[in-house]
Amino acid sequence: MEKLVGKVEPRIWCPESLPEPNPQNWPSQNPEADLIAFYGEVNTRQERIDLPYPNKLSWDKRTVVHRVTCHELVADSMRTVLANVLDQYGLREIKRLRLDLWGGCLTCGRCVAGIGIRCTTGGSPSTTIRNRIG
Repeated sequence: MEKLVGKVEPRIWCPESLPEPNPQNWPSQNPEADLIAFYGEVNTRQERIDLPYPNKLSWDKRTVVHRVTCHELVADSMRTVLANVLDQYGLREIKRLRLDLWGGCLTCGRCVAGIGIRCTTGGSPSTTIRNRIG
């Protein structure tokens, strides 16, 4: 992995550049039964992970976050990605880029269409799953 030196940006990558578009074989949202079979019911199979650098709540920067909860299937990936961010940028650059602001963990609520429950885990971009209202 390239190191960030001075103002030089790291090599850009995109998910589209992966040799296989879905290497982890994540299920699509439909049919819903496949999603539940893969992830489990809402708010189950959660794992706590330690963050490799301190984060602050985006809405209350005085609150420091050291651990978060995410689905067990993405826990190892989250650890790897966040460790790579620290290795790539270092703490000073992470703070400058505001990559240490945390937007939330597991949040469940009705989908916009009201058809099911949408859960976001690990902050906004990590994982979104949709399960039935039960």
